[in-house]
Amino acid sequence: MPKESFFNLKEEKKETILAASLKEFSAIAYDKASINTIIKEASISRGSFYLYFEDKEDLYCYVFEQIVARPFKSAIEQEITGKINIFDFTIACYEQLEKRFAQYNDYAQRLLNDSSVAQLTYFLHSLSFKNYELYQNPYIDTSRLRFKSPREYQMLVDTLNYIIVLHLRHFLAQQQPQKSAVIQHLLLLKLGCQK
Repeated sequence: MPKESFFNLKEEKKETILAASLKEFSAIAYDKASINTIIKEASISRGSFYLYFEDKEDLYCYVFEQIVARPFKSAIEQEITGKINIFDFTIACYEQLEKRFAQYNDYAQRLLNDSSVAQLTYFLHSLSFKNYELYQNPYIDTSRLRFKSPREYQMLVDTLNYIIVLHLRHFLAQQQPQKSAVIQHLLLLKLGCQK
């Protein structure tokens, strides 16, 4: 995440840096993205860049947080009231991600195409399940799951994240909503996992 000095900037300057970074990360693969291009587009010096961010990865994570994670978390908090089963939670997560990715199509394409499934699963885990111990996610009712061990639960979460990644890739390739396909996959999984 950015350093304190970045958060002390005026909103307009932070938005300029975010826009320049988003433009670069949308157009070019992460490993080829250029800090020089970003600082030139944002009208900041290289020294200023390193006052604000540790490195390119730090900036990349900040862009992900601003474009995907923060709006996603806000939408989920507004949409879900009370506890729901993990499968309905996954559908809600997928719908929100599909909306964000439709809005930032070029960035989403680059993110999904340049990242490995493992990296994407980590991103999704950080969005939907991070920082919640087993059965302590405030949105998820796990009382009807057949299994109780943390290992089995983690395997289910990983599988759900893989399903989301698969369908987000299809959505971006075809530009057609994939919610019904996600639901079909989840219903099959739900039959085997719930009491």
